[in-house]
Amino acid sequence: AALASGLAVLIAFRVQQAVAGALAFPNVLAVLREVPPEERRGAAFGTLGSAIALAAAAGPPLGGVLVALGGWRAIFLVNLPWVGVTLLLALRSVPAGLGGLRRGRFDWTGAVSLTALLVGWAWLLNPGEVPAWVVPAGVVAGALALVVLLRYELAHPDPVLQPRVLRIRPFAAATAAMGLSNLALYGTLLAVPVLLSQRSGWSSGEIGLTLAALSVPMVALSPVGGRMSDRLGRRATAIAGLVLLGGAMLPLALAGSGVSTPLLVGSLLCAGAGLGLSNPPIQTAGIEVLDPRDAGVGAGLFSTGRYLGGIVAASLVAGSVTGEGGGDYGTLFALAAAAAWVSAVLANALPGRPQVVPASVQEAVRTRAY
Repeated sequence: AALASGLAVLIAFRVQQAVAGALAFPNVLAVLREVPPEERRGAAFGTLGSAIALAAAAGPPLGGVLVALGGWRAIFLVNLPWVGVTLLLALRSVPAGLGGLRRGRFDWTGAVSLTALLVGWAWLLNPGEVPAWVVPAGVVAGALALVVLLRYELAHPDPVLQPRVLRIRPFAAATAAMGLSNLALYGTLLAVPVLLSQRSGWSSGEIGLTLAALSVPMVALSPVGGRMSDRLGRRATAIAGLVLLGGAMLPLALAGSGVSTPLLVGSLLCAGAGLGLSNPPIQTAGIEVLDPRDAGVGAGLFSTGRYLGGIVAASLVAGSVTGEGGGDYGTLFALAAAAAWVSAVLANALPGRPQVVPASVQEAVRTRAY
């Protein structure tokens, strides 16, 4: 991307980066399902969440500095050493052979079809100026395509989309809860800069600092949420965080575009705290209930639910706050609050207080058995 000669080439490489990220993240979740001891699995997911939030918080200001110093190409070149370090760490840390044996040929047809279907649905959420019949026809076509894809995947020996895992109640609940909480997160993350940019006297740096009120608590409290879920259970920790997230959105919904700066910052701090507490137990619960052989495909489906929440949020922001008249921020934040509270209801299906045998005891039992 740093060497792109034009917009088309840049877009092509950006798509390739997205593909690489989509390949990497579900496998990270699957690795965390297998490698850490069961009694510390939540803490491991909390550490991952903290690292992701830290990267998201540091990215925009770092990007601004790099563009000022070396132009837009610098924001791509700076990733090369990070990628190199990551590859070395993965080669040294991830056990060989993790994930088991392949059960058949890779499902290229399912992968391409699912990608096309998701792109089509994303477009339907914000199609622009099209004839009135296009969107209803697209919805019908998308529904029919989904049915055909599901039938194909159910017959495949190693599908990229495994519908059967959605029959596992905690996994289905965790996937839906993560998607809805991501809707609240990205709806806020995308709407706040637009809101502040419509006010006079706000610089991009000040807007970035305001958004830090959302990301800093996520960095600090994600490890706390993971450890709490190991001790108190996935369900209680997730519900507490999601209720806090929904409560943080309520003042923004009531104030709308006229929200004061202190109220906005306070609400973002509480929202970030809620996300930091809830994300690790939701992710942990969703992945650990799966059979180890299904951890990879389940993590992929879980990540798809997460990304769908972000896509819907981006479409809502584009449709509600970027037009003429300043936008309907009250309704947008009310939808974010509703999404968080529905997610809290779904979190009731997550496992309760864990009954875990410590790794030392498990090892002692295995030693005596042999």
